[in-house]
Amino acid sequence: MNIYILGDTHGILNTFNVIEKFHNKIGFAPGDVILHVGDFGIGFDENLNNFHSLSAYLNKLNIKLYINRGNHDNPFYFENCQNYNTKYLQLVPDYSVLTILGKKVLFLGGGISLDRNRRTKNRTYWERENLVYDE
Repeated sequence: MNIYILGDTHGILNTFNVIEKFHNKIGFAPGDVILHVGDFGIGFDENLNNFHSLSAYLNKLNIKLYINRGNHDNPFYFENCQNYNTKYLQLVPDYSVLTILGKKVLFLGGGISLDRNRRTKNRTYWERENLVYDE
């Protein structure tokens, strides 16, 4: 089983497409894991049906996708992830430590959108999007 790293897909459908293209070219083994390192795009007027479609596809492949919050992800979904997580697709709250394929992984997300002046507050950027340092 392998761990793959993916990031900055900026959309659930984009993520779906990248995973599907990779699977068609290289293939995943059952039990493989993808760590999405941020900017998944959840909260950008995304249709949550796409979220469930992606989860169903991951289920079919028998692989898991863990998602770390980026600055282009609405923090609300990560603070309330129990309402969205499935067996194969998980939004992981900041400062979570998970053991994945025998490796401990710290999930710590966020950043600052440098282009927030052109974005809409609470729709395409969030005041709480930044990295929060917590000793």
